[in-house]
Amino acid sequence: MRLKLLIGCYSDDNHKEALHLLEFDNFNKLFELLGSHHVPNPSYLVFSPDSSVIYTVNENHTTKDKLSAIQLNLATAEFKNVNQISAEGSDPCYISIDSKAKHVFAANYTDGTLCCASINKNGALGYPVQVISHKRDSLDQLHPKTHIHATVLSPNEDFLLVTNLGQDTITVYRYQPNNLAKPLDDTPFSIFDLSVGAGPRHLRFSENGKYVYVVGELDASLHVLSWENGNLKPIQVLKLMPDDYQGENSAADLHFGTGGKFLYISNRGDANQIIIFKVDILTGKAELLQRSATNGLGPRNFAISPSGDFMIIAHQHSNDLRVFEIDKNLGTINDTGIGYALHSPVCVQFL
Repeated sequence: MRLKLLIGCYSDDNHKEALHLLEFDNFNKLFELLGSHHVPNPSYLVFSPDSSVIYTVNENHTTKDKLSAIQLNLATAEFKNVNQISAEGSDPCYISIDSKAKHVFAANYTDGTLCCASINKNGALGYPVQVISHKRDSLDQLHPKTHIHATVLSPNEDFLLVTNLGQDTITVYRYQPNNLAKPLDDTPFSIFDLSVGAGPRHLRFSENGKYVYVVGELDASLHVLSWENGNLKPIQVLKLMPDDYQGENSAADLHFGTGGKFLYISNRGDANQIIIFKVDILTGKAELLQRSATNGLGPRNFAISPSGDFMIIAHQHSNDLRVFEIDKNLGTINDTGIGYALHSPVCVQFL
């Protein structure tokens, strides 16, 4: 089986081509580079529903960062710039899209703003329709910063969930795609407060849509929440690392395996591990199953193949991809020893 995947990397003067189309031969366990594209710092990306257009953030560490639309011809592996628009903020680190390709939602990390931009019929980005600022409370000394890190639509796309790492919150906005002037009701529908210092980063819904799983970057935690009609309620909080662990934590990404019975979470820092939890589909509760070294540095992002048989981990600091096999029955993973060298890979998406 041959699978195509797109890798977003951080760029610099010596590595300006930072978006790469690869093919992975699952039978022979080999990577082949099909094409690369010059785009600055595409540290997170999503596809249009028909996979013909890529939408990326350009995390350039300026006050005028951008979002890009790029066409991809899979038959020829050719990229073509469509357009760029302002992200209306600094350091966009996450972007999502609705299933009808009406809007993208970008998380601007440094200044804590959410940008909602329209999409034209030809796939080009339109213009920023809304910019919602998460301002910090000057009286709240426990939360001196505001850092939006993810923008995730609910399964029925009635709501947008926004994590704020600096404020330890998940803010829920009602999404109304046919409201051209204000697709997001900027008055929060609900706000869920996590424990102080958790630093919510990414989140995933369970396959049945009843539960939300949130990774706390700063304290390396997993938060299991119930989801009903736009409201979140706590069920469980678990630590990713053992009590005697003394190293630095920097938890990052999380994904469910095929069937939703196993949840995989990456932890960077000194750990450099994938932590695996077995999930009770009925209750939503999670139980620690395995901690596995990723055999690289900085596993910021990873992706699980559509078949669920393997995962590809992007190591930002050791500059490589790493392939792990997944036992779909047990949920455990095993390093195949297969890798691919790339400069600072930070986002992996299967096509």
